[in-house]
Amino acid sequence: MHFSLVTCLTPNRIKTNVFERDENYVAALRDIRQRWTSTQMLCNMLWNTASLILRPDAVAGGQAANILPALRDLGFVPIAARSVRLSLDQTRELWRYQANVSTRERLRLLDLIMTSAPSLYILFRDATERVSAPATVHLTYLKGTAIVENRRKWHLRTMAGPKVANIVSYVHVSDDPADMVREIALLFPRRQWLDLMNEAEQATDRTEKVRSLLAALQADGPKDLLYRDNARSLPSENRLHTRVWNRILNTSGLTLFEAETRHRWRYIVERSKRCKVFVDGNSYDGRAATVPDDKELSLPLDGHLILREVGPR
Repeated sequence: MHFSLVTCLTPNRIKTNVFERDENYVAALRDIRQRWTSTQMLCNMLWNTASLILRPDAVAGGQAANILPALRDLGFVPIAARSVRLSLDQTRELWRYQANVSTRERLRLLDLIMTSAPSLYILFRDATERVSAPATVHLTYLKGTAIVENRRKWHLRTMAGPKVANIVSYVHVSDDPADMVREIALLFPRRQWLDLMNEAEQATDRTEKVRSLLAALQADGPKDLLYRDNARSLPSENRLHTRVWNRILNTSGLTLFEAETRHRWRYIVERSKRCKVFVDGNSYDGRAATVPDDKELSLPLDGHLILREVGPR
């Protein structure tokens, strides 16, 4: 890796300028530079580390563990992980710089999805040989598109859950090391995120810990919340006999918490299928966001990592 720290964090100058006024980013970068005083060591860690959030919809979908062996085959090993339940403020801050291109309905649904249950935050070490792009760019490429009909078999979003709706996209990945720095400080108290970074520095394979954390999150709710039977349109409740309604919602014999959870996800699925996600439709011009995230503004992924099965970058 032959880039300066500034370029390693992001080559996107608009992002650099905006993040210089972002409290989470400024505080986290200051603490990281105090902890890792060697610029070369810091650059190497940022270059080879990527973050991924398995969102509540991934936990509800029950397939999220499928991404782990696939990522291992592609060079990604989990090296630190924590469960985290996002607040409303954290959710809105996470997508703050794309809010201007999002519809109000998308933002409301993200509020509902992300605060409905805990997520699993994972740091990965990317062991592949890369000259032109950091691990974050590599993982962002593998994540795939949010558009359901364009998701390929080998996209993480395909492996992580059933194809329900564009906004039900299961995984969030930091685009650049700068985003990873900002987001880890947004999601965790200072002591916790520093512990996560210290764990990541050890580069110990923590696959079993990730599996255990994910299994614990999945055990807290009903099974198969996002599958075909749960994605059907729901008739109006006031026209249904209670027994019929319970059968539709599959709540017979469940605890009140389990029934409410299943009902909540039915509501999310129904709303998601009708949601216009972005102001311009199913996608948006990456240059139009407050912080542009067009792929041309990130470092280019090394050619040998662009896979036919995953598609073009």
